[in-house]
Amino acid sequence: MLNLIHADLYKLRKSTGAKICFIITCICAVAFVYVAHCIAIGKLSSNVSGSASGLADLMLIWLFGSLMAGILVCSDFETKTIHGAVSCGRINIVISKALVYFIIIILLVLPYMLVTIVGFCSGEKFGTPFVGSVFLGILANGSGLTVTVTTICKIIVVSLVEMILYTAELSICLPLAFKIRKPIVVMAIGFSFGFLANLIITALQDVPVLKYVIKNTPYYFGLNIITVKTAAGTLLKVTIISIVFFTIMVAITHLLFRRSEIK
Repeated sequence: MLNLIHADLYKLRKSTGAKICFIITCICAVAFVYVAHCIAIGKLSSNVSGSASGLADLMLIWLFGSLMAGILVCSDFETKTIHGAVSCGRINIVISKALVYFIIIILLVLPYMLVTIVGFCSGEKFGTPFVGSVFLGILANGSGLTVTVTTICKIIVVSLVEMILYTAELSICLPLAFKIRKPIVVMAIGFSFGFLANLIITALQDVPVLKYVIKNTPYYFGLNIITVKTAAGTLLKVTIISIVFFTIMVAITHLLFRRSEIK
């Protein structure tokens, strides 16, 4: 399995698509903070919020996260390299892809975490032009937190939990990629599902029979933003739910891949 992981990581380092995704994410993360700052000091009108929402992590991570699932999984089927890997066992292929995909999402979210910490420590003002961003909530600092080691540690913990939450939400792309095997289709479905999930959660979270199921999915916590003030117990719950959900998606992926024919 380690050889499979090393091979996937090597291919990603050589992948032009992966490099472009990461570079664009870094640029957008910096622009995301800059726009929030400019709106706070009145340099930009709040009317730009709609057009600039594409810079937010919610949009970029779902877009590139879905695309990277296609690049990671589907490319092996297109180049037929999956045939040689099958000798290692299908379960090993699925687990190695899942672990590498986990790393990919962490790397995509990392720029937002870093610019958030730098922005918070700068003491500058930041507006809230985008809805649904944990990192923007930290930057805006509505709670009036001061820059201390404890606060920075809390920001890091919340950011790490948000990373794990993103990996769980996007793990739906793994079974899609192994089943559909078309990168663009996987990206389109995965990206669309991100918004559809929010609509479903909003509509059904108060339905008596379904609310208990919905409130124990990562999509519920993706919609109900965690903050630096979120209790440690809640952060732990989010982490556990995310890991369990990710594991379930890996199991479903293996079930689909085990029964599928490789052409």
